[in-house]
Amino acid sequence: MVDLLGIADIVHLMIFRKHLLLHQENSVWTISEKVSRLHGGNLWNRFFTKILNSDDPSVCVLRELKGELVELFDSCFQDKLCSYFIELDMRLNPL
Repeated sequence: MVDLLGIADIVHLMIFRKHLLLHQENSVWTISEKVSRLHGGNLWNRFFTKILNSDDPSVCVLRELKGELVELFDSCFQDKLCSYFIELDMRLNPL
């Protein structure tokens, strides 16, 4: 069994440079910091909500989160690669 709270604390340390502080609102555990101001705030909000409030086995939670992250980074990579080739084409073939 994987320690989901430990993973949440490590990720929180990497993002905010301080340990996780939790509070409960309407039976839902949340972090004290506001993730909406971060780049990808919605992603981090979903991450902490899922990892702190799941009743599923930790492996299932991590597999689901991995799927979301892979999908996000794959789509970002494709967009950036496409933009790079368009810019390269414009530089090589100016109007």
